[in-house]
Amino acid sequence: MTTAFDPDTIRLGHGQGRRKVMSGTGTSDTRRSDSPASGNPSGRPSAAALAPLFELIREPMVQVERDLDALYRSGYKGVDELLRYIAGYRGKRMRPAIVLLTGLACGKLTPEHVKLAVVLEVLHTATLIHDDIIDEADVRRNVESVNTRFGNETAVLLGDFLFSESFRIAVELEDAQVGREVSLLCRDLCLGEMLEITLRHDLGLDEDEYLDVIEKKTAVLFEVGCGLAARLSGADETREEALREFARCMGLAFQVVDDCLDLVGAEGDMGKSLGNDVAHGMTTLPFIHFLRTASEERGQAFREAFAQPIGAERDVAIRAFLAETDSVEYAYGRAREWTARARACLETLPETPYRKALVEILEFVVSRIC
Repeated sequence: MTTAFDPDTIRLGHGQGRRKVMSGTGTSDTRRSDSPASGNPSGRPSAAALAPLFELIREPMVQVERDLDALYRSGYKGVDELLRYIAGYRGKRMRPAIVLLTGLACGKLTPEHVKLAVVLEVLHTATLIHDDIIDEADVRRNVESVNTRFGNETAVLLGDFLFSESFRIAVELEDAQVGREVSLLCRDLCLGEMLEITLRHDLGLDEDEYLDVIEKKTAVLFEVGCGLAARLSGADETREEALREFARCMGLAFQVVDDCLDLVGAEGDMGKSLGNDVAHGMTTLPFIHFLRTASEERGQAFREAFAQPIGAERDVAIRAFLAETDSVEYAYGRAREWTARARACLETLPETPYRKALVEILEFVVSRIC
């Protein structure tokens, strides 16, 4: 397997950029002492478990970090303060890692893959900053969210700036398809967020409609990243489509697990505000399953509790309804189904350490309690 990678050839030019944050809000402090009977571990999977996988892509990831750091400097004192703050939010770099591992699994890694990895990380960061504004989240990565620290106006503009930076980098790649897909990706990410907002308090939402929202909100970022990474490596159409489906299914599993953790996770473990879905009237998969399977009497009682003013009493009542059933476990089960589909898609790749690493990241996504 060849690696056409020369870190000295990769430069993204001037501009600012940034890193990550993520969504969530609410004042609830529901502590999860045990995961559902889903096989999920009761503790948070350690990010250290991913360290051996990242060793496979150590050199290109160093370049990703360098290019991100370059984006954090604008030359303007006030703006640089914001960028330094965001630079302190360091996530697992899962999306860049998936891009790089996909390229290697398809046979070739190029400087274009590093640029694509940076694009995905910056885009992801932009969506998280905007999520925290929408969700009125106070905490991100165990520190104040951008909107809490600097205000909504600054956070909105910062997120907008990152969207524009991601597109700027994308259109500089030699393959024009990258710029086209990233522009459509930005559209879908925004559309997913708008759909989620317009569907608040809609307890008539069905599972297919919910999946449409989370595909646009979350899965599409994984899908485009893997698909373009395969394309940049010269993969044929069959393999590229298989990797897009792998990433789509992984993204669906990721978001369903995230929605479950918003209900039953521990805020200290998550490093962000929890209770967002309940507080903002989001209809997620556990709610959909509960209403689909509950008796008419219990369903009506749930709707009445859901319609109550936002507050701790309402949150406790809603969680009590879910505790009566296996609705959270059902959602975890659906996440495991998508994980199995995603794993099957990787069978189109030759057996290599890179394919194995993609499988392990997939397992991490569905088993995380973070």
